[in-house]
Amino acid sequence: MSFRHNPLSASPTRALALQQYLLLHSEHESLRLSLASYPIDTLTSYPASTYPSTPYSLAAAAAYDSDNRKLHDVNQQIKTALTELLN
Repeated sequence: MSFRHNPLSASPTRALALQQYLLLHSEHESLRLSLASYPIDTLTSYPASTYPSTPYSLAAAAAYDSDNRKLHDVNQQIKTALTELLN
């Protein structure tokens, strides 16, 4: 007779790491969807002399960069959480 292993019963530290991973995964998906919703011209590189100077374009580019940095940070935290779960 085999029993399924419950990862939450192993230890409080492991349960906390699993909860953290699940929260980070949710945040990752949210950021990924947010980045996918930006207009394509936000993602395009412009030569310095032709970069659009409209406030929307600059604000959208800044928001995209911010979300991209957040996604990078979340990815790093996910790696840390998964490493902790594997140990």
